[in-house]
Amino acid sequence: MIKKIIYGAIACCALCMGACAQIDIEPLSQPTKETWYKNAQEIRMSTDALYSYKQWILESKNPFNFDTWTDDWFQNAAISDPGPTGNIASDLTLIVNYWKTTYGAINNANIIIENCARLADSAEATEISRLEGEARFLRATFYSYILFFWGDCPYYTNDITISEAKAMSRTPKEKVLQNIYQDYDEAYKLLPDKNVGKACKSMVAPFKARVALWMGDYKTAADEAWKCIESKAYSLDKSFADVTSPDSNSEEWIMTLKRSASLDNSSRFPTTNYVPRIVSGYTGNRGPSWELLLSFLCTDGLPVDKSPLYDPHNPFKNRDPRCAETIVPFGEIFLGFEYDPGKEKVLNVATGKKVKNSSSPLVDNGAPTSALHLKKGVDETWADDKYAENQVPVLRFADVLLTYAEAKIELGEINDSVLKAINDVRSRAYNGTGINAPKVETRDQAELRSQIRFERRMEFAFENKRYFDIIRWRLAETCMNRPMYQCLQGVVKGSDLSKQIASGDFFFTNKALPVVDKNALVDIKPLLETGTIRQHIARSFPKRQYLFPIPVYDIMTAPGMKQNEGY
Repeated sequence: MIKKIIYGAIACCALCMGACAQIDIEPLSQPTKETWYKNAQEIRMSTDALYSYKQWILESKNPFNFDTWTDDWFQNAAISDPGPTGNIASDLTLIVNYWKTTYGAINNANIIIENCARLADSAEATEISRLEGEARFLRATFYSYILFFWGDCPYYTNDITISEAKAMSRTPKEKVLQNIYQDYDEAYKLLPDKNVGKACKSMVAPFKARVALWMGDYKTAADEAWKCIESKAYSLDKSFADVTSPDSNSEEWIMTLKRSASLDNSSRFPTTNYVPRIVSGYTGNRGPSWELLLSFLCTDGLPVDKSPLYDPHNPFKNRDPRCAETIVPFGEIFLGFEYDPGKEKVLNVATGKKVKNSSSPLVDNGAPTSALHLKKGVDETWADDKYAENQVPVLRFADVLLTYAEAKIELGEINDSVLKAINDVRSRAYNGTGINAPKVETRDQAELRSQIRFERRMEFAFENKRYFDIIRWRLAETCMNRPMYQCLQGVVKGSDLSKQIASGDFFFTNKALPVVDKNALVDIKPLLETGTIRQHIARSFPKRQYLFPIPVYDIMTAPGMKQNEGY
């Protein structure tokens, strides 16, 4: 199976599409729908535009998008996103843009499908049929985002007028979900077996399983995930590091969104906030949190507060291999320099000499206060011109396996295939390490539910999955009402810090352990009580925020549109 990399649109494609609503009503540009869609080529160009990462705003607005709204995230400066501050409102530009852009893509898909029907008997019928399949697949996927973030929502399948938009109300989410399923089923009939860079038959089941899992329809999630597994259209890569590299061409990826300066220079994103200070990173670093680091299991399969293998003075030792592939271990060579915030001088690989370590508070008071840097998805391009164009991760086969396992666990249908799905993902992480992966062998539903939550957190960190998980598991009100913390340089400086480092207590003290619960949530408060760390930034998650607000414009102009509770 050829990897499905979803390519950015050709620049002119975006000009060929009308959009509806705030639910965007004004056409984007000329030519309009009245002068376009005359043949397969024009419909193909319009369909290609729907694959642009700009249309998938809920996946790709920022480099890590909703990861920044989770307990996997740390940043040195004040929180810039509204999610972790609890300040989401119905007139917030960010929320309005999420809604408007996604509904714009839906309306464009509607127009494409209508025109495919009009040209169904043309000489280009075969290609027209394929394009309709793509548009149905894409419409279903865009609606799945609306459903997850807003719940009951306006649902329509035609190009609506201004008056029709103002008359809209919210369709119950159960009915919207069934319509999404129907679109995926129709898409499957129309799509080809292979369709390089675009939707094809093998993509339908995993995407249908994903939205089913989001909505708690575990029967459909299990059935569709199993279809994908049985089809053997996708397989796990042998290497976790390879599958998560910036330019991975692994067969494991079902969909990514391509960023490429050759297609759109604005698709590149600045990396200075994500690389160490010693390679000219900014003071205000952003990246992995302590909670994320401490959520990785030890090599005996136990969390850090229960495993005898955990060493607080060497927190990367005896940990699941994905820990050191996600976060830069202390002492490792990274982007040309030894990374160790506990040393005054570190090795510059290019010169072979020791240099002052500006990534350490011993040398630079502006050094990052988390002492952690992201490794997953980072390569030398992040440090050269301080820009990157990583693919945007959407869905890979490991997610299908864990979706299948979770759905079967929730259904109480626990069998060998469930344990195999979890253990296959975990074993791949240990491949090549010389260490046997700790197998999941229990058949207890509660214990397996816990294992799934640890596994997903370790496997999908910084792939825009964590927010979806803590929302659907109703864990956000716990983990996102806990603060970020600073490490020792937030408390002591200079010679006192040198003494702390010399004692081995630079990063985590041996005076206390964090508490790791069954949901893979980490509470660092016991460390705070030792006086060796301090609270950095408060976070807030009001319960209303499990759903986004309907934008105020639609509430004001559509009398039948009711607001989500609490806004």
